[in-house]
Amino acid sequence: GILGNNWTKDILSEAGYQARVESAKTQYPLATAVFPIDVAEAALWLIGGARVMTGECIRMDSGQHLVTGRRDKI
Repeated sequence: GILGNNWTKDILSEAGYQARVESAKTQYPLATAVFPIDVAEAALWLIGGARVMTGECIRMDSGQHLVTGRRDKI
């Protein structure tokens, strides 16, 4: 998924960045891009609430992995 941050903005033009963020609304099951606050909230949950969790990879792609190659199914 697209991460809505300054690094992405540096890679794309402003119009390209806005187009990618908007396209996430129709291409991803959760209908949003992933923003730094989303990553920060997950990190805070890991710090405070995942006392016995070890060795996990948390996918933060608004469900993109569920539909890759199946955009017509959304």
